[in-house]
Amino acid sequence: MRTSITTRYEQTLSRFFTILSVGFFLVVILLLASPILNIGNLILAFVVIFSSILIIRTFYLEQKQETFDITSPTLFETGLLVFQSQGSRCAIFFAFSISNTSLNQTRTQRALTILLKVLPSSAIIAVEWTSEKQCFISFYIKLDRSTFLNRASELLDNIHKSFSKTIGSQSIRLLNGAELTSHFFMGIPGRFQKISISGRNHIDIRTDTLSTKKTIAVVTPTSFDQFHSVLQTLNDNHDFRLILPIKKLDTSMQMTSSFILVSGKPNIYNVLQKLQAASVSPKSMPASKSMKMFGDVLARNQIQEEHFTSDYQVAATTITSLLSTKWPSDPNTKIGTRANQESTTGAMNVLLWKEMVSRELSIAELPYQKDTVIFVDRLPVRVDLQSNGWLFFVISHVKQFQFNWFYYKISKFLERNETNEVVFLLTQPKDLRLIHDKPVNQRIACRIHFIHNRQELVLLLKEKKVQLQQKLASTAQVA
Repeated sequence: MRTSITTRYEQTLSRFFTILSVGFFLVVILLLASPILNIGNLILAFVVIFSSILIIRTFYLEQKQETFDITSPTLFETGLLVFQSQGSRCAIFFAFSISNTSLNQTRTQRALTILLKVLPSSAIIAVEWTSEKQCFISFYIKLDRSTFLNRASELLDNIHKSFSKTIGSQSIRLLNGAELTSHFFMGIPGRFQKISISGRNHIDIRTDTLSTKKTIAVVTPTSFDQFHSVLQTLNDNHDFRLILPIKKLDTSMQMTSSFILVSGKPNIYNVLQKLQAASVSPKSMPASKSMKMFGDVLARNQIQEEHFTSDYQVAATTITSLLSTKWPSDPNTKIGTRANQESTTGAMNVLLWKEMVSRELSIAELPYQKDTVIFVDRLPVRVDLQSNGWLFFVISHVKQFQFNWFYYKISKFLERNETNEVVFLLTQPKDLRLIHDKPVNQRIACRIHFIHNRQELVLLLKEKKVQLQQKLASTAQVA
């Protein structure tokens, strides 16, 4: 995040005020010990000189540290987030979504070994799993400001081509636009404004749209072979991100056997207890430490102190093995089967709808965000999913008058926001008569859609994609 002067030189200020306190104490002692004032002056002079050296040394070390402003990144159409610093370098971030765990072990391992060798020194490659049963591999690289555009484009192009050949172009997808920004900020919408302590282990993150709580923990399995049990334990947690960062050194890789767990679930202790029962060592971070390291966690460059070095081949083998680990319930089979069964019976639930919409948006290559917030008549309203101005709401177990009230408020919202459209995903379509007490303008009503099953959803998304393509084409012609 944007580093203030007091935060950047925290150690210098802390040491200065500590020495100042000691100095006042010594002055009081010297005033009381006036008979030996000459010796006291020598001691005081020595303390002043020694303290000045300490303060200057601390300031110099902190001055050399490179800090990057991650609150206001520059987004490039090629799929890059760029972060500026006060030094001569800038940092770039890009990420890929991986949808296939049936990897060719030998080819993937060989390609990753070559990739790790050519990455710039201090680059971070991170593998990440989310509660949406998605897997990502991201890169955080520091480059010279004068040549970063050409160098970044070259790296991104080479990595994309390498992954497409080894993993398959259908199984690897470069994140772009709002989807990349949402991934970097871990699905937290809006501009970051404040991070504060909220309890022993929770930090409160406030943006210009919402306030949310997060907990950071370190999860250490006995070995990477035990990773499947970690995913199985976290399977019931509906808001988490599990990250393993690996750092490129000059001639080797810096690794750790610990994963960073970022959870938004209030009862994090239950999750940690389940992990401990599965012979995994979890350790919750104190809120004060989580607040300081949250910026590094966002950049995926938080390497734990218990790290070790390995050669490129071992690191590539580890990454390949982790990427090949399947979820306890395969989203491409069980969720798809359940979705097809539910769509024929007409009964859906909230979680299934959200999983289905996420999957269909990804297939349609439409960026989206989950659990965003809009304001309707100054009241915050949670949107289950949002994609390019389309707002998806799952309607479940509501009374008729409640839905009528919400429908009317949404209609008023659409009158003031002409670029938005609303999609109601119905869990029990037979129980909802959709009778509206108040008439709605036809121009507004055509921007409100009711979806009962997967087939209708797929048709609607196809229509949306065609609209976006036509809009882009018309924009290009005007340009």
